[in-house]
Amino acid sequence: MLKPQDLLITLRLLIAQKRREKVTYPLLSQWTGLSASETHAAVRRAAESGLFIRVETDTDGFAWRAASVAVEEFLFHGLKYVRPLTMGAITRGVPTGTAVPGMNVGSQAVLEGDMWVWPHAEGTVRGIAVEPLYRSAPEAAMKDEVLHQALASLDLLRAPNHRLRRLGEDWLKMNLLRS
Repeated sequence: MLKPQDLLITLRLLIAQKRREKVTYPLLSQWTGLSASETHAAVRRAAESGLFIRVETDTDGFAWRAASVAVEEFLFHGLKYVRPLTMGAITRGVPTGTAVPGMNVGSQAVLEGDMWVWPHAEGTVRGIAVEPLYRSAPEAAMKDEVLHQALASLDLLRAPNHRLRRLGEDWLKMNLLRS
């Protein structure tokens, strides 16, 4: 069964594939803030769930690749049911959802909306608290702008509002899932 950290690993692997970065377990761990054992377990679960496929590699290469079609199907049709968006009180944190630069653009852009944040001591803005996909997501997002946008798009997919979900889908299609 998938866990939230498996989706964090999946997003970062998709980003690495798009950037043509060399991928190793230690790098995935560093990029996502997960421990080595959490990273290995997340890759194993993602592979068992069909989100990763094994690829031929040389002796020191990473043997997995994200299966974009399977990832898209799960995120667009299942995420909102297994990990619905949970909101809390106004707090200081790291912006997410439409508050992340580069997210509220395109034909599905929303004119006005609430500022969402992942609660975090080093947060720069105040807004409605949104439970992050995984506890290390805010720290990982602060280190990588594209990962930040990808995680924000997952928060939009988890929202009950169709227009917000469409905005998240559009970002993922344009930036990670399609060539």
